[in-house]
Amino acid sequence: MTNKEYLESIEGLHINNAKVSKIESLYGTEMSEIIKRIISNNDRTIFLEECRVLSYDEIVDAEVDLHVDFKGKQILPLFDCWDNDFMVYHYGTGKWSLFNIVDECVFEMRDSLAELLE
Repeated sequence: MTNKEYLESIEGLHINNAKVSKIESLYGTEMSEIIKRIISNNDRTIFLEECRVLSYDEIVDAEVDLHVDFKGKQILPLFDCWDNDFMVYHYGTGKWSLFNIVDECVFEMRDSLAELLE
């Protein structure tokens, strides 16, 4: 699926309140509408042009599996972009970026998911 097709497809997706509540409880914050739509509709692996959407279970287990304090950094991992880079949402600021889980460095900070996927 192309990045553009994915962005267009998530606009009309339903929100699964049970999944959203669990993620919001884990991370201690209310998520934006786009995040709610992404986490509500990622039961199967979705490959985009340069990354893949993390499954719901991968997001729930991210801190344990990836050995990163995402909650402490106020970031939510949503896309695996290979080579230890993840596309993350900074729920404290509403920004998007790439995040390397080995170096724990943030780069390519953007205001929207669309800008980051360009």
